[in-house]
Amino acid sequence: MYCDHFKVEERWLILSTEPGMERCVVMQTLYQEFVKSTILKSKIERETYGGTKEVFAQWEKWIKSKINIKQKEFEQIG
Repeated sequence: MYCDHFKVEERWLILSTEPGMERCVVMQTLYQEFVKSTILKSKIERETYGGTKEVFAQWEKWIKSKINIKQKEFEQIG
């Protein structure tokens, strides 16, 4: 219905902090561009950003369980 009104670009960048270290930095960016006017712009933005935060939280929980690290050793940048 409103899919032709906006574009969303999401990027994930995962970098090693130092060679041989068992740490990494995860950066997630989200860009939303409206190409047509819509009265639902604020709702679409709110839902998009809210959904992205939820997905990142789920991913963070999953990756922590897979690599078995302590909470304080996992740094989220965002």
